[in-house]
Amino acid sequence: SNFEDNNGGFLTYKMWQSIRANTNQIGDEYFRSLIKLKIIKNSINHTCKNIDNAIWEWSDGNVYTTWDVMKLTYHYTPLYKDIITFAANKNTLPRPTGCTIELIEDT
Repeated sequence: SNFEDNNGGFLTYKMWQSIRANTNQIGDEYFRSLIKLKIIKNSINHTCKNIDNAIWEWSDGNVYTTWDVMKLTYHYTPLYKDIITFAANKNTLPRPTGCTIELIEDT
């Protein structure tokens, strides 16, 4: 993004480092939420009831789960859209082995 502004057009390591740091930052609240999800994922028995209860408590009722054959669906309010999408990308949402995850925003 700074090719025209940089004297000669080269991207130096220091510039790359500052660009990378700015684009990869997440807020403290998101980071705490991800840590809590990872703790849930690593510490509970992955049964329907345990996952349902843990996610409901973690989100204060803003996220709930529904189940189908080999599919777990996370329903979330718009407030939780970013964190649920990010958690899915980072593989921190709890699920039983072999189940796929679907994300649905409730409006």
